[in-house]
Amino acid sequence: MDAMAGFSSASTGSLVEVLETVVLELAGREAPGSGAVCLELAERVGRALDTGEAGLAGLVGRVEVSGVHRAWGFSSVSAWLADRVGMARGRAN
Repeated sequence: MDAMAGFSSASTGSLVEVLETVVLELAGREAPGSGAVCLELAERVGRALDTGEAGLAGLVGRVEVSGVHRAWGFSSVSAWLADRVGMARGRAN
């Protein structure tokens, strides 16, 4: 079964909801006992997270261009990221 089936027609909000659910579930699981399995899975998760950063950058870019963060009381996008997303200040900048 193709894991991507149906996702191409899903809304961005729906995709974010699925992503959030999956990463929360993954974070709560114990790592498999096999080091070799963990190595492969870590490589795959790392690639997915790296690609996900590109998606995050696109969303953050739209927030910055629109200025909507100011309507929520944040002086800058980095202040919003640090407060609401929990990013470290250096990464948020």
